[in-house]
Amino acid sequence: MRHHLMAGVALCGLATTPALAQECAALEDAALANGSVVTALPVKAGALTIAGREGPVTVETAPALCRVTAELASEPGSMIGMEIWLPAPEAWNGRFLVVGNGGFAGSISTGAMTGPLAAGYAVASTDTGHLGGADASFGLEEPAFLDFAYRAVHETAAAGKEILAGYYAAEPEQSYFSGCSTGGRQALTAASRYPEDFDGIIAGAAAVNGARLHAQQVFTGLVGMEDGTSILTDEDYAALGQNALDACDLNDGVADGVIENPMACSIDLAALDLSDEKRATAEALYTGPMAADGTPLFHGYAPGSEGTWFALRGATPLIVASDFFRIFVHGDDGWSYEGFDPEAEIAAAETIAGDTGAESADLSEFFAAGGKLIMYHGWADPGISPYNSVAYYEDMRAGSTGAEEAARLFMVPGMGHCGGGPGPTSFDMLPALDGWVSGGEAPQAIPAAHLTDGTPDRTRILCPWPEVATYSGEGDDTDAANFACAAP
Repeated sequence: MRHHLMAGVALCGLATTPALAQECAALEDAALANGSVVTALPVKAGALTIAGREGPVTVETAPALCRVTAELASEPGSMIGMEIWLPAPEAWNGRFLVVGNGGFAGSISTGAMTGPLAAGYAVASTDTGHLGGADASFGLEEPAFLDFAYRAVHETAAAGKEILAGYYAAEPEQSYFSGCSTGGRQALTAASRYPEDFDGIIAGAAAVNGARLHAQQVFTGLVGMEDGTSILTDEDYAALGQNALDACDLNDGVADGVIENPMACSIDLAALDLSDEKRATAEALYTGPMAADGTPLFHGYAPGSEGTWFALRGATPLIVASDFFRIFVHGDDGWSYEGFDPEAEIAAAETIAGDTGAESADLSEFFAAGGKLIMYHGWADPGISPYNSVAYYEDMRAGSTGAEEAARLFMVPGMGHCGGGPGPTSFDMLPALDGWVSGGEAPQAIPAAHLTDGTPDRTRILCPWPEVATYSGEGDDTDAANFACAAP
């Protein structure tokens, strides 16, 4: 039994309602189809404090809940940890949500559970079948690798519905999944492999096309590096970013330090005072790695993201990328990224690509089951090229029956990897998804804001791809009311 599952959250004390405590305790040791409940503890309404990587986070208005941990197994030798938070019956909105993970996972995503809990959702998360996500060494064992790749989310969804039914004596009206980065990959993998698990799915900055994506990330970490240091300095990154803004910031009618539509942006590096080597490095980061015959192997980064490029350019390549090849592809602790050949490594990864990268963009079965999909991605993402989501979405729309009516992509100007940046990065896709699934109305725009010290100082709308938010030319250009979605 892994007692780590309850770590990281300070319980607020026993629930004040004896009936709630009794009903919650009745779940303990309940048998599940592929596992069992380990603990079931009542928590009273009020502040719920969660220890996070950057310090404790407190939800001031958490409802009374039953906090359940369980151990699941997809096969002998598998050990998937999961946790589900069940609001008191009177506070439950009738919905069930599973939240995704980041990086190599290895822990319960408690931070992502708090907001939906406060909104009345029964919400669950999984550690994806291993503990700790510092590296991919868990992937040397097949049960853990396959659980991380796709099985853990499915098992969590199934067990969560069993636990939920035992507590509420009712099935959820709707079941949803939401995740970003690795969670975005989990989202699209669930839609592809288990099309009936969820009624609606949110996939942010999805780490799909894994072999090519991670090859580009290693390439990014190596190109233009000398002794572990980038030949592009902080001043160079700033100059490249200003060059892009000078060329394209006004394309949406507003000079706000954000490029609304990088795909309509044309930049000229010749105007910059850069050495040939520095210019070639910048061009390589914009274009991505190339095959020997000159064809692109994967996307580069978008204009407007230059200020974040340093994030993948440390002394060594991003470990999520290099370990993809070291562990998942080669299964060799001694493998080194030295002399990395993106084309050869992508070819070597073909045997495992389908397990880790949601390679198929055919989601016809998910849409046939009534599923709705919202994708989103930040244009200034330094970790996963935003063009990856655009390409996947276009392929999915072209190759999936029902996609035109049941899928939407929202690109977020100026947003980094799953958040942050100078753009309108504060938004909530879950109400839009729930309204779509429950009410049948596809979202026409998503309200969003830029925050300074937690206070909105600029509002915008996020538009369904390929439309972009465009200023009307009249009124306050920091007010979303003066913008409309229009064709680029």
